[in-house]
Amino acid sequence: MLDPVPDKKYDCKMSFLKTEKMYQTITEPEGVEENRKLSIGSITIILIIGFLLRLLWWAYAEPVPISDYEEYRILAHGLLYNGSFGIQNPSAWRLPGYPFFLASMMLISNSIAWLSLTNVVLSTALIYIVYKTALQLTSEKFLSICAALICALNPTFVFLSPVLASEHMFSLLLFSAFLLVTKKRNSNKVMLRFFFSGLMFGAAMLTRGEGIFFLPIYLLMAFWSSNRMPIKIVTIIILIFSVGIAVTPWYIRNHLSVGPGSSLSTSGGINFYFAHNDVHYGWRSLEGTIFDGKDEIEQQKLGYQLGMDYLSSVGFTAIMKDILKATKRLFLKSGEYSVEYSIRLQRSVNKPSYPYPIKNLPGTKVFFTLTKAYFGLFFCAVFSCLFLLRYSIEVWTFLYGTVLVNWIGYSWIFWSKARYRYTSEIIFCILAALVISEISKRLPIKKDDLFKTIITFI
Repeated sequence: MLDPVPDKKYDCKMSFLKTEKMYQTITEPEGVEENRKLSIGSITIILIIGFLLRLLWWAYAEPVPISDYEEYRILAHGLLYNGSFGIQNPSAWRLPGYPFFLASMMLISNSIAWLSLTNVVLSTALIYIVYKTALQLTSEKFLSICAALICALNPTFVFLSPVLASEHMFSLLLFSAFLLVTKKRNSNKVMLRFFFSGLMFGAAMLTRGEGIFFLPIYLLMAFWSSNRMPIKIVTIIILIFSVGIAVTPWYIRNHLSVGPGSSLSTSGGINFYFAHNDVHYGWRSLEGTIFDGKDEIEQQKLGYQLGMDYLSSVGFTAIMKDILKATKRLFLKSGEYSVEYSIRLQRSVNKPSYPYPIKNLPGTKVFFTLTKAYFGLFFCAVFSCLFLLRYSIEVWTFLYGTVLVNWIGYSWIFWSKARYRYTSEIIFCILAALVISEISKRLPIKKDDLFKTIITFI
C-alpha cells in the first residue's frame, strides 16, 4: 500500500499553530516578568520616598516625647533597668507591647533620636503592609501600588512617624495578622500560619486596647478563608487559642501584681467615663475629681459605674448627640495632632494644669495646612461606596468593617479624638486607591501606561 500524500495545506496550518504557541510561550512570561519587575521597582521607589519624607521630618522637627509618649519611654526604661512595669508601683494602666519594643531598642541606645528613628522605620514598613493588604484583597497591582503611594505621602503618617506612638507598632501587628489569615490556602503549613496570625493579633491587643474591637472582623475573615465547615471551625479554634496564649500571661501578671479586676488594662473605666458624663467630654486631669486618691482598680470600677449611671439617666436623644459629637471629633478633624505632637516640648512644671509649650519651628502653618489632605482621603472613602458591587463581600467586610468597629469603639463606647482613627485612616488609603483604580478604568488610557506615567513622574 502506498503511503498517503502529505497535505501541504494541513502541514502549513500545523506549522503556524506550533509557531504561534512557541511565540506565546516565549512572550507571555516576558510580559508577566515585566509586570513583576515594574511592581517591585514601583513599591521600592515608593518605600524609598516614604522613608526619606519621614527621615527629613525626623531630622527637622526633632520631636520630644510628651504625655503618653514620654510615659511609654519611662516604662520602657524601667523594664530594661529595673525589670518592673510601672512608674512607681506595678501598674496595669498601660499595655506592655509598645514599652517592650522601646526597651528592646534601648539595648542599642537610650537616645530619643534613636527611639524616634525606629518609629520612622515602623511607619515606613506600614507602606509595604498596606501594599500587600490591598493586593491580597483585590489582586489588582495598580490599586495596591496607589494605596502604598497614598500611605507614603499621607501628611498625617509622615508627621506622626518620629513620635513615640504605639499606633506604629499596633498597625503593623494588626494588618500582618489579617494578611496571614486571608492569604490563599496554597501552603501545607496553613494551620501554623493561623497560629502565628493569632499570636500577632494577641500582640496587637497588648499594644493598644482597641485591638479587641477588631476581633469580630478578624474571626469573620478567618471563617471565610475556607469553603469547608470543619476547617472553618478548626481555624477559629486555633486563632482563639493562639490569641489566648499571647494575652493570658499579661492577664495573670496583672491579677497577681496589681490586683483582681485589673484585667488586661485598668484604663478602660476612666476612658468610658470620659465619654459618658455630664461634666466634661474627653480627657481631663483626675486631680480634684472623685477619682483622685483612688488606686487604678478602684478608678476602673468607678469609671464604668458612673458611665453606666449617666447612660441610664439620660434619654436616647442625649446619647445620640454624644455619639454625633464623638463622630465629628473622630472623622471630621484634620490630622493636625500629628504636627502638634512633633513640635511640642515637655512642661517646665510636671503638672497636668501646665500646658506643653510649642517649639518655634519655621513652616509650622504650612505643615498644619498639609494635614487637611486627610479630608480628601475621607471623601474618597465615602465615594468608594459607589463601587460596592464590583468587589466581593469579603473585601467590603474587611474595609468597611474595620472602619465600622473603629467608629463604634471610639464613638459609642470610649471617648474619641482624631488620633484614634489611625487604623481607619490606613483603610482610607486603600479605599482612595480603589476609587482611583475604578476611575482609571473609565479613562481612554491603558492602566499600565497610566501606572508607568505616575511612577516616571515620581
